[in-house]
Amino acid sequence: MPYEVIARKWRPKNFNELIGQNHIRQTLVNSLKNNRVPQALLFNGPRGTGKTSSARIFASTLRCQNVQDYQACGVCQDCVEINQGKSVNVIEIDGASNNGVDSIRELRDSVSYLPPTGKYKIYIIDEVHMLSTSAFNALLKTLEEPPEHVVFILATTELHKVPNTILSRCQKYDFRRVSSKEISDSLKNICDSENITYEEEALWDIAKQADGSMRDSQSLLDQVISYCDNNLTREQTVEALGLTNRKWVIATLKALVERDNIELLNIVEKITLSGQDPNLFIKSLLQEIRNVLIYKLNPETASTTIDLSDAGLAELGSIADQLGEEDLHLLFDMTLKGSHDVIRSSSSQTVLEMLLLKLAAAPRIVHVQSRSFPATKTTNSQTPARKPAQTQTQTQTRSTSPPVEKKTKKNIEPVKQTPVPQAPPTPKPKAQPEPSLNPNSGSPKEQWNLLVGRIKGLNPIAAAKLEHSYLVKKTDTDVTIGFPANMQFLIDQAKDKDFINQIQNYISTLWGQKFNIEFTEIHEKKNDNMSPRELKSFQQQKESEELRRKIEAHPVIKKTQEVFKGEIVAINEIKQPKPQNTEQRL
Repeated sequence: MPYEVIARKWRPKNFNELIGQNHIRQTLVNSLKNNRVPQALLFNGPRGTGKTSSARIFASTLRCQNVQDYQACGVCQDCVEINQGKSVNVIEIDGASNNGVDSIRELRDSVSYLPPTGKYKIYIIDEVHMLSTSAFNALLKTLEEPPEHVVFILATTELHKVPNTILSRCQKYDFRRVSSKEISDSLKNICDSENITYEEEALWDIAKQADGSMRDSQSLLDQVISYCDNNLTREQTVEALGLTNRKWVIATLKALVERDNIELLNIVEKITLSGQDPNLFIKSLLQEIRNVLIYKLNPETASTTIDLSDAGLAELGSIADQLGEEDLHLLFDMTLKGSHDVIRSSSSQTVLEMLLLKLAAAPRIVHVQSRSFPATKTTNSQTPARKPAQTQTQTQTRSTSPPVEKKTKKNIEPVKQTPVPQAPPTPKPKAQPEPSLNPNSGSPKEQWNLLVGRIKGLNPIAAAKLEHSYLVKKTDTDVTIGFPANMQFLIDQAKDKDFINQIQNYISTLWGQKFNIEFTEIHEKKNDNMSPRELKSFQQQKESEELRRKIEAHPVIKKTQEVFKGEIVAINEIKQPKPQNTEQRL
């Protein structure tokens, strides 16, 4: 018995066998149930997603003599002839090779004839976007007013090349790429039916390489079966398809986490000796970094967004636990920029080695929320306070101990030295604790000014906007912040959703309580209410005046004024002379 390729042998025969297109199947079955069969359908989607197979299944359902639950039987004469492409009532036309106007004219002339048997006559035009402009024009009138017994099914992979006049006369169905999990499950069923032993990871590699195409995955499976001799292993699958060994990619990520430079160099050597393309390895590394980040963001939904088996997801989880989101973003950016150097370089191995060593030396990013705040600083500062005391005790012990008598070669009586008393070391001034940010201590306006000052140390850009703001109202749950009416640009920026969320996070972190933030416009402000910038200017002016009074009250300054008959002028009050013209200087 001659061998039949898997892609042809496992072609779907009814809607139940169609993989990954549930929305298409449900819509077509409902149209049959409600007797609302469209006379022109357009199937659009990537290659190998089931467009032509769905057209044959729909034609078989319309022509089948033993339809049960709107599913073709697959064994009657019509079903067998349609599946084999020999039916005189289902005409398949290849738009790529029959794209001239003469072929469409022949089709238009034959449309009016009734089918020899059955109710419908179906025309399937594959790759319809390849038709010429004159052929589309010849087909247009037939699609606009087709006979009742005719159904047109058009299939294309490039929808943008089909004229809008054709699109407006068809019901459009968009086929989606089949997920790697669905492809892998289908390949398992094929292998089980064909008595082929396999490793699950090998089927996943085939499914990912198919890029959403069920037909491509079946062709690749056929190729790997021939290479592996009915025993599919992951190693042989990688060799047969020329893929990057995922074990090396995972080992690279683990070496980056552990900063193991020797392991990274060994991996590059293995890649070079195996003859694999470094560019392909870099792409796989970028994909895995992306997968680790997606897993870290939401492990519960990772199985639906990452095309990996359960074992592969477990490997990602072990790496995600050791890296932060910022670290993964940094690694991805550095790898992406380095990939261009690998592509352009004449010595890709050397550039790849330097790139991986650079990734291993990348700094770890500490999140802002992990920083210690005043309460934590006070607690931590008590521990090292004992060290100066120990140092002082040791100093006193050394200074009060009697000096050692030095004897010369001649028996000269040594001179006794009187120990000089050492002054105790001057204690270092204790660092002043930062003002408390408790929202319940002090007036709300003072706490708002302190809060803006603390935010300035974390995010100067956000604090620069808040320095012009006023605390309008504060309750147990809400905080209303106002901006002057003449600063409309700040009001627009403050009302941005991301900015509001950012300020809410700072307030909840620094005040220890969550508030609802609202930004508003102020037309008239109270005299006692000052923005952080105005308060800072007021305090500086007050300090300057106080310093001036102290200087003027000093006895030496008073005596100097009496002698020289002068006055005290601040440096910033001195008027600089205007520069003279060149002629006057000469």
